[in-house]
Amino acid sequence: MLRALAFHHFSRFHATGAASTSQLRITLVRTLSTERSPARRKFLDIMIDYKTRNYAQTVPSRFIKDMRNATDTDGDNEITMDELKHMLKNIGAEGKITEDELKDIFNEMGVDYKGEKVIHVDDMIKSWIEYTKTG
Repeated sequence: MLRALAFHHFSRFHATGAASTSQLRITLVRTLSTERSPARRKFLDIMIDYKTRNYAQTVPSRFIKDMRNATDTDGDNEITMDELKHMLKNIGAEGKITEDELKDIFNEMGVDYKGEKVIHVDDMIKSWIEYTKTG
């Protein structure tokens, strides 16, 4: 499993040369870590609250699909800070998390890609799913 995960992360950035070996190791450590920063837990709590209020009568995959589409607006499978802020505004959670907390999330989960911190969509979805199971 670790080998497949390493290949997934390496192949994602190898073509552009955007990630060095040390960045890849950092990404793997972040991805495999079960610890969450207070900012990340706060963000995930916001998402759970939104899901509870708006998706109580639907299957969980519907929430994931809608959040994926709402967050990754350009369809490149990378979530930028602007995309995440736009999604939070659209769900009415704009004032519930600070800019510094969002930066903490990107520092925890994100990788440098073309000069910008981004979070891969699959990593964010995995985080949502794991958090709903463990809290």
